Amino acid sequence: MTTPTPTSTPLTLTLHRHIAAPPERVFALWTQDPARPEDFWGPPGFTLVRREATLAPGGRWLIEMRAPDGTVMRNGGEYRAIERPGYLEMTHAWLDEAGQRASPETVVRIRLSASGHGTDMHFEQTGFGTAAERDGHSVGWGQAFDALAQAAAATAAA
Repeated sequence: MTTPTPTSTPLTLTLHRHIAAPPERVFALWTQDPARPEDFWGPPGFTLVRREATLAPGGRWLIEMRAPDGTVMRNGGEYRAIERPGYLEMTHAWLDEAGQRASPETVVRIRLSASGHGTDMHFEQTGFGTAAERDGHSVGWGQAFDALAQAAAATAAA
């Protein structure tokens, strides 16, 4: 397992992870997850409240999760490019209760490639307003990718 670290580019976050599942399975976890999506989306202790997606360029996605203190947090965006099973590009922003953008919009690019007995995942998120925002996302995505790896391994073994 690798430890996610931000690159030296100030407002871009780049993470790499090897997932012990084929690219098709990792792509499915990102886009539809027929297993348990709550195992992937959200930091430890958070509960998935709602997950919606229209998987097509121009389609919208939304995640709502409940923090341990009961606060509901929302993020979402629009799919820009979908190339099964190797590439996914989407916008990302935190949303308020009305579904309006409450943070700067960033762009997420995920590249998946077969490697050995699994998938190399290259994740890039660009457009942060500050280095602190980027670094906070590094922690959150790192936790999510730990859960993604566990969900992929659990479904691969099933």
